[in-house]
Amino acid sequence: MSPEGFFHKFWDFYIIFLLLYTAFFMPYKLAFIEDESFAIILVDYIVDVSFWLDIVVNFLTAIEDPARGFLIVNFKRIASNYLSGWFFLDFTACVPVDGIMNLITMADETGGEVKLARLARLYRLWRLVRIMRMSKILKMAKSGGF
Repeated sequence: MSPEGFFHKFWDFYIIFLLLYTAFFMPYKLAFIEDESFAIILVDYIVDVSFWLDIVVNFLTAIEDPARGFLIVNFKRIASNYLSGWFFLDFTACVPVDGIMNLITMADETGGEVKLARLARLYRLWRLVRIMRMSKILKMAKSGGF
């Protein structure tokens, strides 16, 4: 798919919205919300699935050849470029560390292990590094590219 197409522009803004949610609501939730409601859990799952889907979108998005200036649509070259670039960061930000910690500890509500499992959710803040990649979108929006 084209990185300049409507879907990709919409998707990039959706991911920026999710990054802002992660930046502002996740720390608040960790600090002040003990018992999460079904709605909060559902939103967290939607966010997690969206970031996994973003990995798929990145594998399917054409890239620009810096030397010639045209779009590369060859899947192997796109995958190679993504795997050697942002993939590791994107993948590690998607790993459900809190779920893994909950399975490992299976602690009761009074144990210190529960607090450790809650702190494991901070890994989601790792996603914020992706804002650097999204800066090009914000520059395009300012210049009227949208």
